[in-house]
Order: sequence, then C-alpha cells, then structure tokens
Amino acid sequence: MLASDGCAREHAVKFSVLINNYNYGRFLDRALASVAAQTRPADEVIVVDDGSTDDSLSVARRWAEKDSRINIIAKDNGGHLSALNAGFRAASGDIITFLDADDEYLPTWLERLASMYAAAPEYDLVYCRVQMHGLSGPDPHRKLPDTDFDFGLTFFRTLLEGAAIGGPTSAISARSAILKRFLPFSHEQAWRMCAERIVVYGTSLHMGRCLQLAERLVRYHCHGRNAALNQPNDAIKRLRLEIASREAISQLLDHGWNSQWQGDLPRLIAHEFQCIPHPRLRDVRTYARMIRRSDGRGRVRRQLQLWVEWWKKGGISRPSACC
Repeated sequence: MLASDGCAREHAVKFSVLINNYNYGRFLDRALASVAAQTRPADEVIVVDDGSTDDSLSVARRWAEKDSRINIIAKDNGGHLSALNAGFRAASGDIITFLDADDEYLPTWLERLASMYAAAPEYDLVYCRVQMHGLSGPDPHRKLPDTDFDFGLTFFRTLLEGAAIGGPTSAISARSAILKRFLPFSHEQAWRMCAERIVVYGTSLHMGRCLQLAERLVRYHCHGRNAALNQPNDAIKRLRLEIASREAISQLLDHGWNSQWQGDLPRLIAHEFQCIPHPRLRDVRTYARMIRRSDGRGRVRRQLQLWVEWWKKGGISRPSACC
C-alpha cells in the first residue's frame, strides 16, 4: 500500500505518476508495488488501461481499493499516445512521471526528482538512465552520457536533426506546465507505440531544458514483447517511425514562433550551442553540421566560434565526455 494519506508532507510540489497498460496484468502488480515503495511518496497514481483483455483491470482495482490516490481510467484500445493523453487529462500534479506497466521504479526515483526539480527550476524535463533487466543483446542506451548531463536548449537539434533527447517512457519526467503546451496531442493513430517521443519533441520545440541523471533509477524489463525495443530490428517499422517523427516535429512547432526563426539561423544555432554548459565533442560536431547546412551569413565564422566555445569550456581536457 502507498504511504498513508495522513502522512505529513514536506513537499509543496505535487507528483503524478501515469501508468499506461495494455494486457500487462502479469507485470502491473510489480509496477504498482514499485511506486508504493518510493521513499518520496507519489501524490496521485493514474493507471490507464488501454482496452486490455487480460486481468489488468482486476489487478489495478485491487490496488485502488487499498489507496484512494490510485485512479483507474479504463478505455478502448487506442495505443500508447492515446493512453498518455488520457492520463495527462486526468493528472493534477506539478511534475508528471511516466511508467510502462512492464517496468518498475527503483525506490529513490521520485525522491531524486523532487530534489532536482526543487534545486534547479530551469529544467523542464528530467530523465535517468535505466537498468536493463533480461536483455540478451547490446544495451540500446549504451551511448548515453555516464554522468549528469545538461543538454541545454535543443530546439534546433530537434528541428534540423530530428534528435529525440530523452530516455524510454518509464525514465521520463516533466513539468506539467510545459506539457500543457502540446498535450493532449491529437495524432494518436500515428503513435500507437514510442509515444514518449512526443513528450521529448514537444518539450524541446517549446524551448524546454533537458537534464539526464547519471543514476540508473528505473528498471526496464525485456521480455520479448517490448514493441519499442524490438523495433530497431524491423526496417519497415524504423522507416515508419522516422516518417512519423518528422511529421510530429512539424505538427508540434508553435506556429506563433515560426517567424522568429527566419532570421540569422547560424547565429541562432550557435546561441543554442552556448546554452550547453559542458558540451561534448559530438555536440560541437552536431551544431557545426547544422550551421553548415543552414541559410545565413557567416557560417564559417560561426562554426569556428563553436570550436572556440567548446575549447573554453574544457572540451579538450574531458576526453571521456566525447563519446
């Protein structure tokens, strides 16, 4: 059972945990138990059942009987984004965390988030690395930085490179204030899976700031039915995801801002790079490539400025951060 409603709270910020589920009844009990075990209790837990035909609803209702903060939304099957939209509509928290029903939080996840959001109000999206449980092949997240890493602003990296800067669904948290700018997102059929990309794309394109935590505070379970994990092995699904991602980026753009980005693109891209406090070698290469491909004056000069900025921020003295 989650912590008692009468428990004294020192936390002014309200946390909502959104659990999306489809025929994962055999895992849902474990997921809810992991939320119950948090050292910083959740303020509300919303379980969205996306038209399951197994015992998922009975599992969720058994938990809800023990704690009034667990709310259940039972809906027809609509896919991952449909479930996220439904959960977000019902959420009242200041910070939203997401959890796939087949994964689990480690006990200090919410506590770590609470301290980070309180100490650093500039961050809009915070995610962590994950423990891969039952993985037989290479870790798909192995290239993530192995330290806390502030990505700064990522508007142009998302817009021009299609970068999805964030972790899997269960490792992502975000401020509801920024999520309200683009959620609910209406293109649900295009995102029956991998809908966490809408969260990270939308945050980036609305000038949100993203932080990765070095700790592995979420356990990602590999069991052979992980749609997103199996997708890289299917060329057709990869292509569909790429097309859907490009369309989503276009749809998520705030049309009121478009005119602001028609100026000196090399200057604006260079400014975004300067917002990264500790850029890696791959970052300076990425932004130099974007400047090279952009329209505007002084592209060579702007690229040189990137390398100078990287050097000033200690890039050469941090070889381990370049991979």
